[in-house]
Amino acid sequence: MEFKNKVFLSSLILFSSLTNLEANIIDKLKGKNIDLYETSVLDKFKENDSDKKLSYSEYAKKYDVLNEIHETNYQITSAPIPKYEFKHKINTFYSKMKDVKYVFGGASVDGIDCSAFIRKFYQDEFNVKLTRSTHTQVYEGIPIDRNELQLGDLIFFKEKNRVSNHVGIYIGNGKMLHSSSGRKGIGIDYVSKFDHIYWTSRRVLDIRS
Repeated sequence: MEFKNKVFLSSLILFSSLTNLEANIIDKLKGKNIDLYETSVLDKFKENDSDKKLSYSEYAKKYDVLNEIHETNYQITSAPIPKYEFKHKINTFYSKMKDVKYVFGGASVDGIDCSAFIRKFYQDEFNVKLTRSTHTQVYEGIPIDRNELQLGDLIFFKEKNRVSNHVGIYIGNGKMLHSSSGRKGIGIDYVSKFDHIYWTSRRVLDIRS
């Protein structure tokens, strides 16, 4: 019950923050085909200096994110899953995908980037449909403190003034599984290796002992 209350409260707080727009934003929207909910999310995305100069319509068109905004789940989207089941599925998935190369924008076994790898794992193994890019995946599920990481949590990284961010799956013992341009494919690294660009963490599955 305590966990469910925490999920509900976190979702409620996030939803409130996403829809609480300043009056000046409304003025910017005159003549735009983007609603208030969408702009509240877009405001959170527009973190790079170059992107802040874009109008909402220009930004949405540039990154093609409006459909993903509406598909984002701001809560945990599945029933509790035993740890042994998660471990088995991620090990099996890794075995199938370990030779796939990293390709920016790729979403298949011919080449896959970090967010597509995350999406494929959760959809193929747990039928949990996440959005396609880190721009929207970072709002999936509920926020988690780094010291509360558990199996299956998403860990996000970003570098200042870079359009693309990075995401991996926490697999325990301080490690994550990800598709990385640095290693030119899929592999396991210590999260601490990326401490300097750590951003935030999200929980999309409820993994239980």
